[in-house]
Amino acid sequence: MLGIDPGPSKHGWALLDFSTPNAPVWFLGGACEEIEGVFDGLDASGTRPALVAIEQPRALHNPMANGPVIATAWAGGIVVGLARSRGFEVVEVGQNEWRLALVGHSRAGDNVDHKVEAHLRRFVRQFPTRSSTHARDAAGVACVAYRAARMHGLGGIGGQRA
Repeated sequence: MLGIDPGPSKHGWALLDFSTPNAPVWFLGGACEEIEGVFDGLDASGTRPALVAIEQPRALHNPMANGPVIATAWAGGIVVGLARSRGFEVVEVGQNEWRLALVGHSRAGDNVDHKVEAHLRRFVRQFPTRSSTHARDAAGVACVAYRAARMHGLGGIGGQRA
């Protein structure tokens, strides 16, 4: 499973191995300015994830955030198109959606980023001691998308296709 956290200037990515569904393993990840290099690397290595999960903003939070959210949505759309053009099955996951599924509800003032990282450190084997926030979020996107894929049979992962 490849998770991608797109951004207007940097994209986070995380490749997780879900051979053991309840104990995924961190395989590779990082942050880059050009996501095409990640897809090129996968093609060159023969690694073909069953599904590419891409974070997409679903709502504007406040007027001050509109510009960055729109830029992130634009970048995410480009990444979705690029992944599909290379033949990957893509699932889009909203930012609030994956965070809520991963760590549950939070109260105002809670450090949700800290909760996400703590959960991933407990759940994902070989999660790096140091990683960028972009790669961390990409891993969270991949974990939540994998759960959904198992329930709905996306990418040939678990479940039954309709």
